Amino acid sequence: MEQPMSARVNQFCDNLRARLDSVERRLKSVNTSIQALRMQAERSFGERIDLAGRQVQPKVECGGDCRASPKVWALRNMVKLWAAFGEWRARQEKRELNARADRAEAYAVGAIDYALDAIDEAEELIRGAVAARIDADSAVVRKESAVRGLPERYRTWTQQLARFHRT
Repeated sequence: MEQPMSARVNQFCDNLRARLDSVERRLKSVNTSIQALRMQAERSFGERIDLAGRQVQPKVECGGDCRASPKVWALRNMVKLWAAFGEWRARQEKRELNARADRAEAYAVGAIDYALDAIDEAEELIRGAVAARIDADSAVVRKESAVRGLPERYRTWTQQLARFHRT
């Protein structure tokens, strides 16, 4: 069975009114939430401003002191700077002196090694000279044929060279 037109219109209007009431309740709820958030933000913002003010205040006071006596402030900082610079310079000079001592020690070790090598070489040369002197003192050259008759160790280097040229 069909409902008359006026009943349908009344039902449509009732549904529309219910929906509009629902939308109105939601808008009021959103408005209340927005108001609460705004108040919470204002409170939080105020707290942050107070906190920032408390943090900045000591720095402002120091700045006031610095502005009140800039020469004292500059001198105090210059004294700190010069003290730090003096410490750095002392450390640097100590490093340089240690490096210089290390280089001198390394040079001395090298010189000692060089001297020991020279002594070893001189000892070899002395042995060679003594052997040559012994060869020279014991060598007797009477005739050309005597060169061939001498054992190899008693021949001088000139005799050995002459023998080499003849062959």
